[in-house]
Amino acid sequence: MRFSTRVRHGAKHLDSLMPGWARKIRLRDLDLKHGEYAGKGDCGCILAQLDAWEDDSGRHTGDYGRGARSILGVPSYTDPVIKAEGFSLNMEETANPGMADTNWAELTELWKDEIRSRR
Repeated sequence: MRFSTRVRHGAKHLDSLMPGWARKIRLRDLDLKHGEYAGKGDCGCILAQLDAWEDDSGRHTGDYGRGARSILGVPSYTDPVIKAEGFSLNMEETANPGMADTNWAELTELWKDEIRSRR
């Protein structure tokens, strides 16, 4: 399945689970390769940004795995839904380090486009 199709599926899934989710994503900070988010100015994937909460020190933190469980309801961040819906890459897409960087960048840009279309 092409990345664009996967991203559309993932966005539609988020639409049904969390209406308005696209407005919560900081595009400047969006990078699908980074599974943790520490607030403004720190890169983070969609699920990490949507999972972000304020800790006792006032810092916002989010985690890809925790977001996958709490938002998508999957038991693990390795669940096939995660990759099928464009939230991550599969093993073949990350096997070659040079190609993996290209794939992460493409996936991130597709999500940015999808988010812009929802705003």
